[in-house]
Amino acid sequence: MLDFIAAGALFDASTKKIVESTQTFSVMFGEQISLEKLLANLEIEADPDELPYAEWRIINNENYFFTIRFLQKSIAVILYHDPLIEELYVTLRNESLYDSLTEGLYKNHGEVRICNELKLYSRYSENAFCVLIYDIDFFKKVNDTYGHLAGDLILKELSLRVKTILRDTDVFIRFGGEEFLILLPMTKTAGAMVIAKRILSITASETFLFQNHKIDVTVSIGITSPLKSDTIATLIARADEALYKAKTNGRNRIEYL
Repeated sequence: MLDFIAAGALFDASTKKIVESTQTFSVMFGEQISLEKLLANLEIEADPDELPYAEWRIINNENYFFTIRFLQKSIAVILYHDPLIEELYVTLRNESLYDSLTEGLYKNHGEVRICNELKLYSRYSENAFCVLIYDIDFFKKVNDTYGHLAGDLILKELSLRVKTILRDTDVFIRFGGEEFLILLPMTKTAGAMVIAKRILSITASETFLFQNHKIDVTVSIGITSPLKSDTIATLIARADEALYKAKTNGRNRIEYL
């Protein structure tokens, strides 16, 4: 079964492509029907030229949740038969999960991963992990001096640098404008410190180049590890407090709480 967000996005973006193809697909009752007939079965009137907007009618349908499940099963069959639609689904799913500039997981999806890790830790103490938050120092000054395109370039290139030192199991999350969170599963404080020091090093060791302007930046880093009493809110708040401490103590440094 496709997830709710991706199924909705796929239906929205690919409706016209599906209608334009000669392919028909099987819905949950095993009947071979076209998308126009599917909409008709849902009692949704839609002109063929306006099919990309049909999802608005679906959302307002009183049987909305049934309709979504119906569409998910229908789209799943399309994916099975049509490689082009399958590729579109993968693209749209990634767009719903990852920030396009930095390729970091969006905050809400990242929080789900942290919650899962916290649940494992509360049940199995040996599942230790750390949360690392870093923030680019004086980033507003970069944007004010060189413009937002320069800021975007730094966000993108720094994210690429940071991800080169992470493991496949680590989770890179864009948590705010210039603030990033890294979930480090099965990692104790000493291991998190090693990664944090490498982030400091790869940030400061190489100048960022924007339209012949050399821009030097640094980052401040906060690290924490979970307590048995933690919720996701208290865990992230403590990491943020550590980050704030790093900034107040001079920036371009690491603090642990």
